[in-house]
Order: sequence, then structure tokens, then C-alpha cells
Amino acid sequence: MPMSKKTQTRKSSSSSVAKAPRERAHSVASAVEKKPVEAEFAHSGDFFRSFVENSQVCACLKDEAGRYVYASKAFGRYFPQLIGKTDADLFSAATTRELRDHDLAAFMGSGIARFDETTEGVGGVLHWTSLKFPVVSASGQKLLAAICLDVTKQKNLEEQLREGEERYRTLAEITSDYAFTLKVEPDRKLTMEWSTPSFSRISGLTQEEVVDREGWKRLPHPDDLATVQQHHEVALSGQEQTCEFRIIAKSGEVRWLRESVRPVWDREQGRVIRIYGAGHDITERKRMEEQLRERVIQPKELGMNLRRFRQQLGLTQSVFGQTFGNYSQRQITSYETGEIEIPMGLLLSIRKKGYPLEVVLGESQTDALDKVVGYLSSSWRIHETAKRLTESVLRLLDRESATVSSIMSNLGVSSEVDTNRETFTLRDMLRRAGIEPSLPLEAEEERAK
Repeated sequence: MPMSKKTQTRKSSSSSVAKAPRERAHSVASAVEKKPVEAEFAHSGDFFRSFVENSQVCACLKDEAGRYVYASKAFGRYFPQLIGKTDADLFSAATTRELRDHDLAAFMGSGIARFDETTEGVGGVLHWTSLKFPVVSASGQKLLAAICLDVTKQKNLEEQLREGEERYRTLAEITSDYAFTLKVEPDRKLTMEWSTPSFSRISGLTQEEVVDREGWKRLPHPDDLATVQQHHEVALSGQEQTCEFRIIAKSGEVRWLRESVRPVWDREQGRVIRIYGAGHDITERKRMEEQLRERVIQPKELGMNLRRFRQQLGLTQSVFGQTFGNYSQRQITSYETGEIEIPMGLLLSIRKKGYPLEVVLGESQTDALDKVVGYLSSSWRIHETAKRLTESVLRLLDRESATVSSIMSNLGVSSEVDTNRETFTLRDMLRRAGIEPSLPLEAEEERAK
């Protein structure tokens, strides 16, 4: 039977009354569940803030205008009274522009952006690795968060090591025609690890071709390949060696090299792990030697020319010896009779005093000898200049080794390179190249104290 309109209204009201308590119960339940979540979130925020404030983390917040609205205690130690300031209040115009560009890029992004930044600080230039990302505050304000790591010590160390490498390269260049380092693999294969640019000029190979394992191995002359292989075998056994051999440059030209190598022995692995080498291009010297061999000089003929020259000067053997190098009368007699070959020092002395070498050697011999004398004279000057430069650089390296070791120790960086050992290694290589530094390491250390 159909219900009356009045009955339907009464039933609907009863349903609404019954539904209201259920909705209120649901709202209460939701509020009860929400409060622990909000409380946990607030607690987490307090915990994070406490963590940042009591750690060495350099963190900050900036608003969209670039003003600092928050800075951790660690960051504040670098830049006191930071709140409310902008980068323009702290840094130069160039630094401010760079930081602003980074901030805008991070604001526009959706993730974390990493930047390497440099700023001016109280103690000088500071280097930072910065992580920046946008955040929204509880009030809905858009902010830029940044976590910055001070990498100044690492950057300074890298710069010192780079300068040290540059000095080593310079030293290698001035004390030899080229230098290189070979890495020895466990299977005894050799890989070119490093070489001076001069090696490329001598061989004609590019730096990429030099580093390529097969590039520099194709250089030795076929007739000298066995010599080079034996040279490497001796080094791989842990022994130092010097040898001379020919290479065929990329242009096809045959060149002579005199090369000294020094292996680095690893006790733990029981093998050579690296080979240091330095060499000279002796092509011109070899050519001169060949010219001299083609022009055989007879000692007795030279002795007769020497006596004739002395008599033309009207000098006794004793006076002649004293005039041209403090030689005794007996020595001059042995030279004039051909019993002993005339020393190069006497020929240089005669030439130095303005007399042509023809007076002793004869016209047919002077072209080759003039070249030899000129080569020896220039080589001696270069050798002495290189020696003085070497001593200066070694003194500088000795003084700085303690500074570099101290910085690395403070950073907790363990270096495989023993600076003192490398210094002595360098001295040994210089000695192998024919340059003997006159200042001992001990004397320089004592002077530094």
C-alpha cells in the first residue's frame, strides 16, 4: 500500500539523523589518525633541523629574490650575519653573476642540480661542490635549498700536484731530449703511460699514437729490434740500463737514440710495475762519428803538424804546453812523436786562442772536426745550463715535498707516491743521463732547517 507523503518525510528525517552520527564518527577518526602523522612530521623536521645545526653540513635557504632566509651554523662560520643578505652583499660582481645563474637553473629544474663554485671568503678563495634544489615552505613560499661541501683543500692539493707534474715535465725536457713512463701489466706487456711532447717531435707520432700500444712498438729499426727487446727484458728483470739504438720516424728518417731506463719494483707483487725512461737524440753525434771514421787521422802526421806549429810560434815545448793548457814538456814530446794521441782539450785550447785547426789537423780534416768541436762546445754549455736549472728545481721539489705530504695527511688521502723516493729516483735518472747535481739532498735539508 502506498505511503503517504507525511510518512515518507518522517522516514527520510529518521535516515538523516541516523547518518549524521556516522559522519561525525568518521571525521573524529580521521582527525585522530591525522594528529600522530602531523606530530611525527613535526618531530622529523625538528630532528633534521637539529642534525643540520649540530653537524658540519653547510646548508642554506634562499628566497626567489636571492636573499638568505636560513643558514646552518657551519655555513655561518664561513659567512657571519648572513640572514637577509644576498650574494651581491658578500661577493664580487663576477661571482654574484655565476651564483645567480646557478640558482636560477636550479629553480627552473625539478631535481637536484650539482655545481662547482668558487667564492671569496674571510680566509681567501673558497671552492665548493654545491647541491641545489627547489623546495616549498609550509606557508607555500618557493625557496632554493643548497647543501655545500668545502673542497678548497682538495682543490689546492690538486693544483699543487698539477704544478709538481708540470715542473717534472719541464725538468725532463731540459735534462733530456725526451722522457716517458711505461706501465708493466701482470703479463709483462708494456703500455706507454706518459711521455713528453718532444718524443712526438722526434718520432713524428702524435700523442695518441705514442700512447697506443702498437704505435711506439713499430719505431725500432729492424736491425736493432733485438737490441731494444733485450733493453726491455733487462728493465723487466729489475735492472737499470742504457743502450743506443735506431728508430725509423714516421717520416721514414732513421734516427739514433741513447736511452736510459729505471724500473720500479713492487715487493708485494714481486715484479716490475713501472719503468721510467729518459733519452737523447744522438743522430747528429753518430753522423759526425761516421764522418770522422771516413777521414782517418794518423797520429804521427798530427804530431809532425803540432811540432811545426809550435816551431812557427817560436816556443819551446815547455812554454807551448803551459800556454795551451798546462801540459808538461814530456806530454808535448809524446804528442809530437805520435806516441800518444793529441787530446781534444789541446785542440780546443788552440782553437780558443784563435788559431785554425788546420795548423794541426791539416786542411782535409778540419771540416769534420770543426763540426765536432762546435757540437761539443754547445753541448757543454747546454749541459751546464741544464745542470744549474736541475739543481734549482730539485731544491724547490725537496722543500715542497713536506708541504704536499702534510696537506695529504690532513685530508686523509693516502698516496702511493713516496715524494722523497721519487726525488731520489729523479736524481738517479739525471745521473744516468749524465747530469750530476752538485748539491746533495742532505745539505739542502740541513739548509732548510
